[in-house]
Amino acid sequence: MKSIAQRFLQKTCIIITLALFAFPTMASVYFIPQNYNTLPEWQQSRINNKLLTAIKASCQRNLMLYPYYFQSNFDIRGELPWMISCQGILNIPAQANSKSAKTILETYFQPYLVVHNFSRQGLFTGYYLPEIKGSLTKTPYYQIPIYAMPQKKSNIPYREQINAGMLPDAQALAWIHNPVDLYFMQVQGSGKILLPKGQSVLLGYAGQNGFPYYPIGRFLKDIGATKPKGSIQTLESWLNNNPAMAQNIMNIDASYVFFKILNTPEPLGAEKIPLTPGHSLAVDTGYIPLGTPIWLSSFYPSNTDPNSHGTAFTRMMVAQDTGGAINGPIRGDIYWGSGARAKDLASHLASPGTYWVLLPTALNTGIMNDKATLTEF
Repeated sequence: MKSIAQRFLQKTCIIITLALFAFPTMASVYFIPQNYNTLPEWQQSRINNKLLTAIKASCQRNLMLYPYYFQSNFDIRGELPWMISCQGILNIPAQANSKSAKTILETYFQPYLVVHNFSRQGLFTGYYLPEIKGSLTKTPYYQIPIYAMPQKKSNIPYREQINAGMLPDAQALAWIHNPVDLYFMQVQGSGKILLPKGQSVLLGYAGQNGFPYYPIGRFLKDIGATKPKGSIQTLESWLNNNPAMAQNIMNIDASYVFFKILNTPEPLGAEKIPLTPGHSLAVDTGYIPLGTPIWLSSFYPSNTDPNSHGTAFTRMMVAQDTGGAINGPIRGDIYWGSGARAKDLASHLASPGTYWVLLPTALNTGIMNDKATLTEF
């Protein structure tokens, strides 16, 4: 007869083997089922109208694209429970209070703790909507063009060539004064141009030239020009204070972003719906499908010590965007909106955090491990 130790070892080996089969392509990433009582501050939280509108917008888009997701055979949003859960969310009355909205969320969605390499902790940063004074026509003061995507989308020159005028057929959507402002608008992926007579035009990401993004802040840190933990404001200040070198430094980043005019209140994320300040999250769609509600626990940046974290915050987010620097199963970039506070948060936020994805009840989460949630339209 087998000893208790032998039976225990055999049982443990079976469990490990089953776990490896359940996670064939991402054995180090686990989605662990939880209940809502384990979510920090869930009971005290409120689902406001702004957040509920964001969740509904994602569900509306997922339902519209459900036939395409279903046909892909790999996209988790093509599973029937996703359609059922989203329909339940869309049926929440507009005048519903927070308690009833949370009850419906709890009915249709199951929280899963995301764990990677046996750690629940990841990195969370922020981005914002720059506001820049400009003009729709070129003037003696406003001479820096903001280009639309060229009609010919192949073999587009790199940044230095474009700045030298090697994109003759490009259409300028607006003109601004400072090339540094343009660079950071391209990094953020959108911008609001404030026109002389009090009007404004919102510009969103339309595409880029095909060259990989290189963070020039890394170069300035390597040569000792800025501190290792410098913010966007620090980098902007250095470039503005060193105009003779600024353009050459920015040209190190060969990537060049083009824009389009938006008629929406906020920029569009990868989900092609307007972002919601404070609640839209850019994620790695190889792990987290767009449209997924997420319960996030992280920290604000410290106002006094750049080497420590500020106060903790916990809130509901919705995966509505992605980005070239957003890689990994526990990685997020929070959209903070526009204004000085948004810029400050986006510039300094680089905090550890944990999140729980809220997936439709009875969903087969094994399909998430195929890394095939990139079927975007």
